[in-house]
This record gives sequence, structure tokens and C-alpha cells, in this order.
Amino acid sequence: MIEQLIFDWGGTIMIDYAFPGPMYLWDRVDWVPGAKQYFSAFFSSKELEHGKPDPRFFTAIAEKLQVKTWQCVMIGDRYAKDIEGAKSAGMNTIFYNDKKLPGPFPAADIVIDDMGDLVGAVNMMKCRNEGMKE
Repeated sequence: MIEQLIFDWGGTIMIDYAFPGPMYLWDRVDWVPGAKQYFSAFFSSKELEHGKPDPRFFTAIAEKLQVKTWQCVMIGDRYAKDIEGAKSAGMNTIFYNDKKLPGPFPAADIVIDDMGDLVGAVNMMKCRNEGMKE
């Protein structure tokens, strides 16, 4: 059963101020207006002590959320960092291919190129995973 959706936040649900270096080092990070209400937790590689695509980054998130990695869906727009890393940790994956890069994308369970397709993709993944047990 899918318990958690994990979303790559850089430049998508956080305002990208284009400061130098990775976002977790910036002095200021702000949510896109209205986005924060949809999320129950926020994690960065700084606090997790591992960065993407290291599988330990993803397993640390699952541990903090008190779920198994297979109960999570990673939604990301960077195939190598988000999708391959999450898949190697045992997570389900949805690749948001907004740049319409050519595939194949074998580590992606589902590929979407329009955020309007996300709810349908998550529902499809829930159906696929229904009945899974520890």
C-alpha cells in the first residue's frame, strides 16, 4: 500500500531565487504560494547527511516518515538523481518528464510529461500496489 508521496521540491514547489549552490545551502528558501498546505514534512540532504542519488537519502526519508521504502512514491523531474536513486532504494517512481526527454526510462514505474496527469498516475500506482505486504 502506498503511504507517502515524496516530491522533489527544487524549483518546483519552492521559489528558485537562483542563488549560487544547492538550495539546501541558501540563506532563504520559500514555498511557492499555496504549496505548503499539501505537505506534512520537508527534508533536505543537509539534515539527512546524504544527497541524491545516494539510496541512503531515500531510505532516510522513509525512516523519518516511519514507512518502508516500497510504501513510498518518489515524484521527480531529474531521472538520474530522483528516479534512479529512489528506485535503487526500493521506492516506486514517477518521472515528471516535462522536458520531454527521449527514453527509455527503465527505473521509472510511470512517466508523465504534464503535472495534470499526476493524480491519475498516483491512483494507477496505488492499484498496482494494492495488496502488497511487508
